Amino acid sequence: MFARNAIYHAKRLGIPKETVLFANIEDFFNIDANWLIAWKNTIYPSGYRAGFYANPANGEFGKAYCEAVNTDKQVGIQTIIWSSWPRPGTTKRTAAPQFNPSKPNCSSNIWAWQYGRDAKECAVDTNLADTRLLKYLY
Repeated sequence: MFARNAIYHAKRLGIPKETVLFANIEDFFNIDANWLIAWKNTIYPSGYRAGFYANPANGEFGKAYCEAVNTDKQVGIQTIIWSSWPRPGTTKRTAAPQFNPSKPNCSSNIWAWQYGRDAKECAVDTNLADTRLLKYLY
């Protein structure tokens, strides 16, 4: 249901195909391998890319993701993860850390990392992304 709604609204808003539709898992949503597989299996045939914004180190995501990869190897190939861990804090561009997000203990495409949240000066989060992700963003 969630993936179909994401596809419907992406089409309604004119978001181009090949754009990643990220499921916002955070640190605390209860998901399992079947949910992750279903997200990928619904999003991928639509022409969009399946992605997850999640914390691979804490919460349910890392374990569920690796179970999904063990069940369906295409999860590790066809999905993109935007890691939200670790969180060393917000920085200016010139002081950004080296790209070093947490990863699950299995095959994955970690192409983005939100390393800082809720800057004091401005409520902006700081992120780093692998250049491979750029063509899939809108």
